[in-house]
Amino acid sequence: MTIEIGYPITAASASSLETSLTLGTLPPGRYAETVVEGPYEGLQAGTAAFLAWGEEAGVRWAKEGASGDRWTARTEHYEVGPERTADPSQWRTRLSFLLAP
Repeated sequence: MTIEIGYPITAASASSLETSLTLGTLPPGRYAETVVEGPYEGLQAGTAAFLAWGEEAGVRWAKEGASGDRWTARTEHYEVGPERTADPSQWRTRLSFLLAP
């Protein structure tokens, strides 16, 4: 499994970054999204429910690779986490998965 970690930055701060970092953007297109509320331990079940919804709805996810086993864009945005509140029941994670064209 390959995981990329990203942080939003401004153009001004990009010019001062070390060369060992790779700059990029998420691919354009339509994304399906859902929000998982609660502690991070619930993300696996929340993701499974999102994928099950997609299968039932006939959603085609954007995937790459010879066997279509690599996601083109699948993100988790930690909108509210322990840095904002110590109460895990208030944490919010937005899942955004790119749809196939």
